[in-house]
Amino acid sequence: MSPIDQLIFAIWILYALECLAALPRDSFWIWSPGIGGYRALRVQGLPGTPNSGLAPVAPLPFSPGLAVQVWPVSVSPEGISSRRAQHIGCEESVGDAPRFSRWEELPRIESQLSTVFISPGWSVRCVGPHAARTLARRLESLRLAAPAARDGAIRAMLRRGHDASRAKRVLSIGMRRGRYLRMACLALILFFVVIGPALAWRGGLSATWPALLGTLLLLWGYSVIEFNLAHRRLWRRESLERFKRTFVAAATPLAAARGYDNLLRDRLSAFSVLTAGLVTLAGERRAAFARDVLADLRYPCHGSDEEGASHETAVWMREVLRGITERALGQADLGEEELLAPPAPEDAACRSYCPRCRSQFVQPAESCARCPGVRPLAWTERAEAAGVEHA
Repeated sequence: MSPIDQLIFAIWILYALECLAALPRDSFWIWSPGIGGYRALRVQGLPGTPNSGLAPVAPLPFSPGLAVQVWPVSVSPEGISSRRAQHIGCEESVGDAPRFSRWEELPRIESQLSTVFISPGWSVRCVGPHAARTLARRLESLRLAAPAARDGAIRAMLRRGHDASRAKRVLSIGMRRGRYLRMACLALILFFVVIGPALAWRGGLSATWPALLGTLLLLWGYSVIEFNLAHRRLWRRESLERFKRTFVAAATPLAAARGYDNLLRDRLSAFSVLTAGLVTLAGERRAAFARDVLADLRYPCHGSDEEGASHETAVWMREVLRGITERALGQADLGEEELLAPPAPEDAACRSYCPRCRSQFVQPAESCARCPGVRPLAWTERAEAAGVEHA
């Protein structure tokens, strides 16, 4: 392999690494590879470390990838719990050691980078700095609220997170204000990964390097400047984060080429997972995603230590989320009975299915192996239950 071939190969490998995003295990990655529309991935099932999964990023910035996350804690008028009200596929989190603090016992809640510090020794990781700041502001406002006002404040906060029309506007504004950055990143990617290597391979690096270097610096510099301007237009108050990300983009052209993705990655982090799915997904993917969210709230997993204030807080928030979710699905013209309808039996031997993960069983089972505490339903049993609910 010639030196120029080795250089081109190294560029492609480095860019392939840039097309990976490290996200918390309890988050979702909503992305489009460029064709076929958006799709949602559970980061829990992706390769990576025990705490982070590596999600694929589209090689060309046609549509932004969006990271969203269920609430990493549960809240109630009494306090805050480490138990999550939603899991949506993250079954192993049911066994996490519970923790609970009353609002009056908590110090000031703050964020640093992508981490929210709730109390000494207790912190949660979010999908990005903006998501962490949003969660910290919400929790701090609840901590400072009058006890009698917390119930209404929590419900109003959760309803705002399910406002699909507002989420569409927020995403549309972000994409519109970042359109020049998207074009700059696209030009930089095509030149750095395709056009530049092709010219160097055909004409020889010694003859083409002055023109290649000049063009690269021009595109690179414009991408860095446009990222700073687009970030200022979207996140005017976040000067420290803007400086850090601009510095990283200025350090390497590969980082600058991912500027559009980095700008909008946590654009919908202030909204619920369901809302992000409803405004981006389409067709069967949209219905399947909504089904998973609703089934998780209707049929939650159960652990062995379900007692105490931590568990009660998660149950309270889950019931509030269930009501808000059902109203949001109705506004999106997604019927609950259609979403939770039994799957078709895989064969004649199947007798029951899990209403949460839709696994099917041949032999009677007291609990689903994937969803602890969730009892499988027979097809006739589900139909009778649906009739009772409808009545």
